[in-house]
Amino acid sequence: RPEEQKLLLISHVCKLLVEYAVENSRDQVLVNTTPLCKSICKTMEHAGPMDTIKYSVDALLTLARRFDEPKRVCFAMAQGLCERCGELLQPKVFAQRADEVRLVLSRLVVLSSRMTDMTFGKEDMVERMVELLHARSAWAAQAAAAHTGRRRGDRRPASLGRDCRRPPAGVPDAGVVQHL
Repeated sequence: RPEEQKLLLISHVCKLLVEYAVENSRDQVLVNTTPLCKSICKTMEHAGPMDTIKYSVDALLTLARRFDEPKRVCFAMAQGLCERCGELLQPKVFAQRADEVRLVLSRLVVLSSRMTDMTFGKEDMVERMVELLHARSAWAAQAAAAHTGRRRGDRRPASLGRDCRRPPAGVPDAGVVQHL
């Protein structure tokens, strides 16, 4: 995907330039961080390589160390991402939007590895994450038992359906589990 590769390169250059400008600005002030923050956030909105998100977050956090506007932008972005994640983890929504869940969780992981507790103390969201991990664990145990039974010639349990290699709706796949 050429567009994603270009965005990756641009985000990396932006990160490097912002870091250089902030580190070498001593008594000078970078003018108009607001449009820069908006551009960085817009870059993060597009689904693309994970490194694009990492570089963009790094650039924004570099600005936030020195200026107030990027601090507000970082906080608002983190809160919005937390809210969206909480919505997507709800049982009725989770099963229908697996790709979006994976995307939002991956961004949540990037931010949490660079900032702080991205759950903002929302116990219900953490509890839902644990529920999903338990559901995956139970399904994996069932699938392993079914696989062992097939090798011995036993019939596959009906609850797993025809294909026990894929989790049923409402059970996170391996990619989502990694982000949880």
